[in-house]
Amino acid sequence: MLFQTWEYLLLLTAAVAIISFMDNATAKKLIILSMSFFFYAYGSGWQVLLFAVIILLAYMQGRLFAKKRSKLLLYISIIALFLPLFLYKYVPFILSNIMGIDAARYQNTFVLPIGISFYTFQAASYVIDVYRNKSCAERNLITFACFLSFFPQLVAGPIERSENLMHQIRSFKKPSVSDLSVGFRHILLGLSLKLLVAETMASFVNPVYNDLSGKGGLSVLIATFCFGIQIYCDFNGYSQIALGSARLMGVRLMQNFDHPYCAPSPADFWRRWHISLTSWFTDYVYIPLGGNRKGKVRTALNKLITFSVSGIWHGANWTFLCWGLLNGLGVVSYRRKTTKTGKWRKICGVILTGILINLFWVMFRANSFGDAISAYKLIFTDTAAQLFSLRSFSQLKNFFLYENGWSNAMFLPAAVSLLIYIWYEYGHIFGKGLTAMLHSEKRRVRWMIYILLIVLTLYFGQTLQQSSFVYFRF
Repeated sequence: MLFQTWEYLLLLTAAVAIISFMDNATAKKLIILSMSFFFYAYGSGWQVLLFAVIILLAYMQGRLFAKKRSKLLLYISIIALFLPLFLYKYVPFILSNIMGIDAARYQNTFVLPIGISFYTFQAASYVIDVYRNKSCAERNLITFACFLSFFPQLVAGPIERSENLMHQIRSFKKPSVSDLSVGFRHILLGLSLKLLVAETMASFVNPVYNDLSGKGGLSVLIATFCFGIQIYCDFNGYSQIALGSARLMGVRLMQNFDHPYCAPSPADFWRRWHISLTSWFTDYVYIPLGGNRKGKVRTALNKLITFSVSGIWHGANWTFLCWGLLNGLGVVSYRRKTTKTGKWRKICGVILTGILINLFWVMFRANSFGDAISAYKLIFTDTAAQLFSLRSFSQLKNFFLYENGWSNAMFLPAAVSLLIYIWYEYGHIFGKGLTAMLHSEKRRVRWMIYILLIVLTLYFGQTLQQSSFVYFRF
């Protein structure tokens, strides 16, 4: 069930009404749990049974570690939790790419359950935190099931920790007027980022990356930077809608993005991008490996391993592994020589980091490793030649309208989308950011932004195109 559908709006409205007007906490949790399972089953069918098994398994493991702590039992528990993820996500890759077996005939068997990576990681963090005595084991199965299946963040996060979400789930307090207002703003912003910005950028990305034959380096470079905006506004748009939906229900989820393209270094970028996943890998992979406590060489190795695992988490493909390694190398290679960062040094850092991260996105977006190599070859060997070949208006028009599968009708929406994106991502630097104005204490300012976003999204956005969010496939 997509966020931008009437079905989801009806489901969310019913959930808000139940939490607002029903007093019995247990009844509220049972109804929200039923809605969450319906939400998941709507798009995944029988795989909701597997999800129920993961919930029961994690619940029992938490109760076990509340009484007895054993490293052997912890390892067994983690293996049991991750086994379905491994079977569905990585076995086909191993069969095809390592064992040389044609996995196509098993494609109906290994249909990846929606959101399995997200709810598995959330379940694992709960079990590990209980084992470490950082969180208390939840005794109430209904409360725990609501925590793991809470539908606004079920499919693509943010990956919540039990200490933040569990106590809110226990009671489902009635949302305040402020909660309703803030929730609406998050949803409006999220829909604008997804339907207006992300979908418009996809119109430039897909024609190029779906068929690289006959494309020039400049075409691929433009599509690559458009994809950087697309995936950010797509995933951030989802996160904003998730935050808003939860807030309407009186629940506060964590922020998942903090203007990552304003980061002056690759390391800072990853502290701002998909914060819940980055913190998960930091706490449960990087630190257990030794973190930065065992010297510079070991620290660099730990970072490379962590980023490699992160890449594999995104998908069972050589492209994702290479993407993770490239980002790890980018983080390891960066060295801050001084603690004082001047204005121009920071601006240069932001620009260079943006270029680097976007070039790494090639591996993420390419349909295959071969396509990624072809894209890099075109970017680094053909971009300048193609750029200098555009010497007349007719050549420029031909480049934008005919050579790449783009059309004249795409450019006005693109201009509007870019302005909204720049305003959102960089406007706060000047104290006039879209988010700040959307949450302004001045009612006139807020309503001006409401109307502007609604009109632009309805007029230019892909409102009738029911495309799923990019991270649904992870």
